[in-house]
Amino acid sequence: MPSLKKYSKNIPENDKAETGKIVIQRTLAEVDDPDHKEVPAEQQTKAFYYGKQLVPVSKENEHVLKLGGQKKDEKSGEDSQTAKKTTPKDNYLKDEEIKFEGEGGQERQFKLLGFTDQSSVPRHHFMAGIDVILPARGQKNERAFAAMVNAMIETHKVLLAKIIERKNADPKLVVLYPHISKK
Repeated sequence: MPSLKKYSKNIPENDKAETGKIVIQRTLAEVDDPDHKEVPAEQQTKAFYYGKQLVPVSKENEHVLKLGGQKKDEKSGEDSQTAKKTTPKDNYLKDEEIKFEGEGGQERQFKLLGFTDQSSVPRHHFMAGIDVILPARGQKNERAFAAMVNAMIETHKVLLAKIIERKNADPKLVVLYPHISKK
């Protein structure tokens, strides 16, 4: 089977595999630098699109964007958030229970980040589709969810959340608006 490596057709064929081999080299430079000096690897920062704006993310904070989103504690090997274990006195779902296995072993995650005023979310962020979030089954979970929705309506707040829909998928930052059906 022939190799998938690229070779130049301008150089005559030779028995040596290295002759005519094409090597791709990428260098990064600042856009506004007139000399286009190469930026060293330790000074490079990854950036991700948030809408149309590029947001730089440092290497130390990249773990937050990955599936799981938690740094491991180097001494114990546990997640930094689960290292401090607290036992709830009631039967509400824990963060670990919200992460679940979907069809075909696809890991998903739904993490609540915080609340903000409805007026602080610009209208142009409403470009994507609409999904519905419902509580996990159980009377206590449904009561807590209903209380949170009612409080959000009364205070004109929205909830910010991070959703990872499947294993190795990019996380999405979403805004959850409270709504009570008229039915």
